This record gives sequence, structure tokens and C-alpha cells, in this order.
Amino acid sequence: MTFKAFYEQTFNGLAKGKTVEDLARKHKVSIEHINSQLKKGIKIEHEHTKDNTTARKIAMDHLLEDPEYYTKLSKLVEKSIHDPVRPGILKRQIKGKVTCAKARALKAKQKNKGNNTAKACQRFINYRHC
Repeated sequence: MTFKAFYEQTFNGLAKGKTVEDLARKHKVSIEHINSQLKKGIKIEHEHTKDNTTARKIAMDHLLEDPEYYTKLSKLVEKSIHDPVRPGILKRQIKGKVTCAKARALKAKQKNKGNNTAKACQRFINYRHC
């Protein structure tokens, strides 16, 4: 891959210049289906950015590759794919109810940010949208 191609994909997105109609035609699905997935996608991508244009760009890139991307993602989340490897790790280290503030404080105390405790704190923060 050339640098120019890498730059285009990274900063302008794979779906640059594509419309909802283009995606529907490519995947042979209805425009309503793509719009429904795009609406879900923009909402989900707001976890990564507050900018609507960027969220839409990311969602369009995912839908270019798979028109069922956000349906599949929702099913993964429902199945609790992200359950902790060691349940209760935070409860053993935090007195009382585990809160966002307590999880952040415990994570900050960790010297090794890659250890299980730090990872458990980060998962708690991510999943609780702290």
C-alpha cells in the first residue's frame, strides 16, 4: 500500500465520496436498511468522538465493508463477549460500592497499566460510560 492510499484510508475514510445509495447498491440491500444501520452506527461511534461528521464517517466506513456491522456488534454486546476475565477483581480491591471515581482512582494507583487490575478498571469505566 502506498503512503497516499494509507493516508486516504486513515484520514478521509474508505467510504469517502460514497452515499447511502451507493452502499445500498453495493450490498444489494434497501436504502432504508443502510439508513437504519447508519443511525445505529452514528450513535455507537459517538463513544469515540463528539463530532457528528466524524461519527458518520466512521459508521459509513464500517457499513462499506459490512451492511450488517452494527447489528452484529449489538449481538456481540448482548452476548456479553466483554465479560471480565476475573470477575470480582474490583470488588476485592475497592471497599463498598464500585463507582467510576473509585475505579479511576484504583487505575491511577497502578504502576503497571497493563496488569489485570488496571484492565478491569478500564473495562468498568468503558462499560459504565464514566
